[in-house]
Amino acid sequence: MNDQTAQDPTQQTTSYVDDYVPPTDDSNLTEIPLEDATPTTVPVVASDDTDDEDDDNAMEDVLSDEDFEGDTDVKSDEDIEAQNIFVMLGVDEGDEALKEKFLDQLQEVIWDDFLKNDVELLLTQDELTAFNTHKEKVDSSQGEAQEKAKDEMVEYLEKLIPDLEDIMLEKALDLKADLFVERINGMKEYFTEKPEQLALVNEAEQLMYEDKWKSAAAILNGIKE
Repeated sequence: MNDQTAQDPTQQTTSYVDDYVPPTDDSNLTEIPLEDATPTTVPVVASDDTDDEDDDNAMEDVLSDEDFEGDTDVKSDEDIEAQNIFVMLGVDEGDEALKEKFLDQLQEVIWDDFLKNDVELLLTQDELTAFNTHKEKVDSSQGEAQEKAKDEMVEYLEKLIPDLEDIMLEKALDLKADLFVERINGMKEYFTEKPEQLALVNEAEQLMYEDKWKSAAAILNGIKE
């Protein structure tokens, strides 16, 4: 699941984090600039064998590492799948309510990006026409009617795209990596005139290239001004 780490993370092209400033404390924990974004409730894309009563959100699990234990796709605790996004961004001690809102925003970014950039590539023209009908119904509805329309839209996509969940989880991992790269780039700029701290940031970057995400985050989180 972590094929994206085989390439240079800094060379990834994505609309996820344009002009993004990684959070440094609670005050900007939820401030993610979403290009052309509108407030939405992100549909839960779940596999058929998921217990509805648990209402697990697979994307949130990937971002917060809740599904790490027993995950056969994770080779070690250094893998990006095993990392908590708040530890990676150095705000693990943040307010829980704000952290939950932040996760919601990240999922919104992933879903909006999927609708904007992926759907057209995965559906035929006829399928896309039918999908747009579902989407228009979502956009024009409110309350329970909108939630029902969203569920129908996701159900339609799941029938046409069998690996939809895998696609969304992969996008979540990509976003995780992109946010960490943005943090490194921001710290490089911040410590430009402080060679000791800058050397540590560069060390963390090298560890990231080696897919040692846990060690890289630990170094960044240990840097003192």
